[in-house]
Parts: sequence; structure tokens; C-alpha cells
Amino acid sequence: MYSLIKELALPPANLLVLVIAGYLLRRRRSGKILIATGFVALCLLSNAFVSSHLLKALEAGIAAPGPQAAPPQAIVVLSAGYLALQPAGDAVTVDSMTLERLRFAARRHRETGLPLLVTGGSGRHENRPPVGRLMADSLQRDFGMAAAWVEDRSATTMENATFSAEILAPLGIRSVYVVTQAWHLPRAIAAFRAAGFTVWPVAAGYTNTDSMELDPAIFIPSAKALRNSYYAIHELLGRVWYRAFGFG
Repeated sequence: MYSLIKELALPPANLLVLVIAGYLLRRRRSGKILIATGFVALCLLSNAFVSSHLLKALEAGIAAPGPQAAPPQAIVVLSAGYLALQPAGDAVTVDSMTLERLRFAARRHRETGLPLLVTGGSGRHENRPPVGRLMADSLQRDFGMAAAWVEDRSATTMENATFSAEILAPLGIRSVYVVTQAWHLPRAIAAFRAAGFTVWPVAAGYTNTDSMELDPAIFIPSAKALRNSYYAIHELLGRVWYRAFGFG
């Protein structure tokens, strides 16, 4: 039920709900407004100019701790929560977004020698393997390094932080690098700080809007742009939820 409600709140499902509601009320002025709103929102969210700037706006405010902060003692890599098929097609592995985070974490590990913790569970899908285990496999197979710890129960960013603290706090580790997408970092920082960590953010790439030229192509609707808008609105709703409960 949770997954159904979440997906209905995100594009394109929420836009489809608007259009259907508008069609049911088509004989009223409010119905025409709902249909028009859904159409306009779809056009806006599915062009690269809008979706890229939505993500870029979410990346504001990322900052490292002050000079008096404790230096990082470990590297924590957050999963994106998705899976992909192996080349043979008969098993699963991490998705491209999680793989990107692992790449930046592997680079930071080579630079610092700090141990790695990977975090990600199976969420509410009991029949699929925990993403944390797949992340550890990918680290070993693709980057030739071992994860020191695997957290495989979390389904949310807050659980990433809480369950990571359960592993690291008894070891005296309270200052960590946190690796995730730049647009996800502010919420991840808030979650890990709430769990008692000093957080050193590591962005797995920033959204590039500086090189966008104002040509008609960036305003043409595309599936890629709509996917980026999906991520942006998902993140925005997550921040609103966390702030409602005092986490950010």
C-alpha cells in the first residue's frame, strides 16, 4: 500500500490522476482546469530545461563540516534502492545510480584508505536480495575492494543512517564520508546528523545546467527528462516528510 501511494504521488502517475479526475468532471469548469493542469505539468516536467533545474535547485546548501570537526573515520555508501539485471539476464545487480555512487566511494577509499560501509536493504520486497549485499559484490568484482561492513535492512535514507549508526557507533566511529547523488545529499546529511554522525558529503556527480543552450531541443518532451523530474519530486517530498518529523 505504501509503494502504491508513493507512486501515485509522483509523475507521471500523479499527472494521470489529474487527467482522469478532470475527465470524470469534464462537464464542470473544474474538470477542464484539472485536464489542462495535468497536460501543462506533463509538458513542463518532461523537458530537460525544467527537470535539470529542479535537480540543480536541490543541490544547494551542501557544505563540509567546519575546521574543528572530527576527521572522517569511514566511508558510507547509500544505495539508490533499485536493481538491474546481470548481462546473462538470470540474476540481479546494482542499478546504474548505485554503481555511480560506488565508483565515487571507491575513489575516496583509494585516496584515504578508510573502510567502506555499504547500506541498502530489500525494502518492502521480501523476494529480492538486499541491495547492500549486491553493493558489496559489485565493490569486490568491479573495483577490487572489500566492504568492511554491509547494512542490508534499510528501506529509507533515515534507516540508512540509523542502521549504519548501529554498526559504527559501537566501534567509536562517529565521523563519516556519506556518498550519494548531490541532489540527495542535503537530506542524507540531515538523516546522518540526526543519527549522531559528523557528516563529510561526497557527491556522486552534480547536475550540469551551465552547458545547456537555449535551443528548442531541450524543451522537447523526453522520457529521460521525466525520469529526472520523478527523482526531483521524490526528493522534494522526502525532504518535506523529514522536516515534518524534525529531521531536517
